[in-house]
Amino acid sequence: MTRGSRYRSGRCSFPDRYRTETTRAQASEAEPPSPCPASRRDVLPWGGASPEVRSKRFGSGGRSAVGVSRAGQAGEVGSVFRCELAAHLAVHGLRGRAVSGLDAPAGVWPVRLDFETSDPTDDIRVTFSNGRHACVSAKRKIDRGRPIEETLTGWVEQVPTLGPDDLLVIAGEELIGPVKHLDRALRRHRAGLPMETGDESKALALLIDRLPSQVRRLVLDRAHVLHLPGSTGPAPHRDLLAALMDFVVADTQGHRAVSALTDLFHRQAGAALGSSVEDWVAALTASGVTVLPDQGGPVAMRLASHQNAVDSYRTRLTKPPTRVPGPVPSPGCGCA
Repeated sequence: MTRGSRYRSGRCSFPDRYRTETTRAQASEAEPPSPCPASRRDVLPWGGASPEVRSKRFGSGGRSAVGVSRAGQAGEVGSVFRCELAAHLAVHGLRGRAVSGLDAPAGVWPVRLDFETSDPTDDIRVTFSNGRHACVSAKRKIDRGRPIEETLTGWVEQVPTLGPDDLLVIAGEELIGPVKHLDRALRRHRAGLPMETGDESKALALLIDRLPSQVRRLVLDRAHVLHLPGSTGPAPHRDLLAALMDFVVADTQGHRAVSALTDLFHRQAGAALGSSVEDWVAALTASGVTVLPDQGGPVAMRLASHQNAVDSYRTRLTKPPTRVPGPVPSPGCGCA
C-alpha cells in the first residue's frame, strides 16, 4: 500500500495537495452496488421508511433516543472541558505565569482567548503576551481514534497560516493508550533526542504515520500536548486555579473568581466570541469579585490599579467644582 492510499483509506481527511488519487478499483470496492433499485431505496422490505427518510422527516438521523442522549452528554462534557481549559489559560494570564506544557519562555502568558474561530483548528486560539499564537484542539478524552484524526486534519490545514513561533496544541483531560506518552515523545523529538521507550516510539508513530511528508517535520516541531487531568471532575484542578486566584483577589474569593471566568467563557464559546485579559478583570469585577490593586503585582493587580486610577480621574472630572467662599467683610465697609 502506498503512503497516499494509506491517507485516503484512513479517517483523517487531508487537503487534496497532500493526497494521491484513489484508483477506480478502490472506489468500486468502497461503494458496493445497492441491493434494491433506486426507486425503492426509500422503502424497507417490511414497508417501513428507511433511515434516510426518517432522518428527513424527524431529523433523528435514524439514531435511537439512547444514542442521541449519549451524544448529547458527550457534547456537554466536552463543552465543560473547553470552559475549564479556557479558565486554566486565563488564570495563568491574570497571574502573569507561563502555561506549563506549552514551552513558553518565562514572562510570556496568555492575554486573549478566541472561541470557534475561522482557523482549521478552531476550538480556542490563544494569543500570548509576546504576540505568538496557539491553535488549540480541545478534546476531553483523547485516544488513537477520532480525536487524533480530527486534530491532525486541522493541524495539516493550519500549516500555511502559522507564524514563526505559533503552536499547535491538543488539550485533553483523559489520555488513553499511546497518547499518554505523546507529550514526552514530542519533547524528546523537539530536543533532537531518540525515543527512550517503546511507548514513546508508539506515541510518536501515531503522528508520523498519519502526517503527509511535506508538513510532517513542521507539525511535529510545533505540536504540544496540554494534559489537564480531573478538570471536569470534583475539586483538584479547580482548587489549584482558585489557589492561584486567591493571591490577586480579596477575601480569598478564588473559587468565585474561577466560576465567574468559566461562566464568561461558556457564553463566549456559544457565541463564537473572544476576550482579553482586561475583559477578564472586568468580568470578575462585575461578578462581585474584588481584584486587589497593586502596580507592582501580577497582571490582574496591575490592571486593577490602572482602572482605579482611571476611575478616580473620571470622578474628579465629573465632580462639580467646590465654591470657594469670598472674604468675610469687615465691619463698617458698607457691604450689605
